[in-house]
Amino acid sequence: MTRLLLNILQATLSGSVLYILALVTDRFCRRRLSPSARCCLYLPALLRFLCIFTVPIRINKTIYTGPSAAIRTYLPAVFLSENTHILVVCCLIAVFAVLAGKTIWDYRKCMRLIRKSSIDEDNLNRNCSILRYPMTCGITKPCVYLPADLTREEREYALRHEKAHVRRNDLLFRWAAVAAVLVHWFNPLAKGLQARLEHISELACDQAAAADLTKQERARYGHMLLDMFSEQQPLPCLHGLPGNRKNITERIEALTGPAVKTGKRWPGVCALGFLLIVMLGSLLRPEPLTVSAKSLRSDSGERAMMDWLVQAVQDYDLPFDTDEMTLRPLLDAIMEKADNSDTAHHLMLMYRSGELQGVFQDVLKSGDTTLRGQLACTGLYDYLNWYLMDSSPISQGMAEELFEMIREWRLLQ
Repeated sequence: MTRLLLNILQATLSGSVLYILALVTDRFCRRRLSPSARCCLYLPALLRFLCIFTVPIRINKTIYTGPSAAIRTYLPAVFLSENTHILVVCCLIAVFAVLAGKTIWDYRKCMRLIRKSSIDEDNLNRNCSILRYPMTCGITKPCVYLPADLTREEREYALRHEKAHVRRNDLLFRWAAVAAVLVHWFNPLAKGLQARLEHISELACDQAAAADLTKQERARYGHMLLDMFSEQQPLPCLHGLPGNRKNITERIEALTGPAVKTGKRWPGVCALGFLLIVMLGSLLRPEPLTVSAKSLRSDSGERAMMDWLVQAVQDYDLPFDTDEMTLRPLLDAIMEKADNSDTAHHLMLMYRSGELQGVFQDVLKSGDTTLRGQLACTGLYDYLNWYLMDSSPISQGMAEELFEMIREWRLLQ
């Protein structure tokens, strides 16, 4: 449950960032990009909202991806407990189920009313007496529903527009946007993304429908949009079309104004590529290598490094105080005095990366209470302290096992 909650939060945060980046890019490039290209800018954000999963990648064990020490310090324990995570996830799923059920119920109810009041004209088109503006339904078998009171010219414009929706597969993207809003019902930016995609898809279809129209025909097309905007839709579940006053104004200006000069495509391609890279990067979840105490086995290199550590302490007559409970001062002294600096640096790297944990455990298990055992015990104390400071990749279960191992070794002294 904790992982699912973190995935949902990461998806909503990453999707929001991508939506804001796409919105800023759209504002700066709206005069250079076609509506279809502008619509593509928002697809990475939509995909990220829908991908409520992450792909784990194995990285160096020295990187720890758990909660930071600051979060553990300043947040009450109730927010970090597993029971709290389960409760939050259950609430998210419950609200999602209620909203999804209501959306499906309203849609089916509206479609039943529309079909009852429709008259078949052909396989694609139907006249509907209760609609005030055209609409297209169905993803696999799309059907265009037209208001019954449209003139012949208005029917032609409406059919051009709705067929453009079918060619562009806009219904698929709109349902994907609805799914994103349902999953992230608590995030208003998901709703903003849905509205933005709907509006830009309308601009793209207007552009396709009016591609070969004259100036006078474009003006009549704009008047048709105004008439539809002034009509009140009797079916409240059918929302989003033709749009609010600001959107309808932009659509009419795009029809009657000068054509958009697309110019060079490289700015839009670069922006889309950057957004895709950010989206794919947000799907990756760095994860340290999981190591269990039973699977730890000291290889020859680790044992040789342990032998070298003991020999270096004896040869250089380095003071070692077990009360300090850390090997760091001792290792710093070895790096300063050792003739073989490469071996000393290698020892420090193995110590910092946790590679010596296995040999330290084996030494304590053997019951060695000499200098070797003291060094191993101090090294394991370091790893425990790092875990408490959230800078170690070991789990809580392993930390408890190490603590018990150190306690038993202390009893042998």
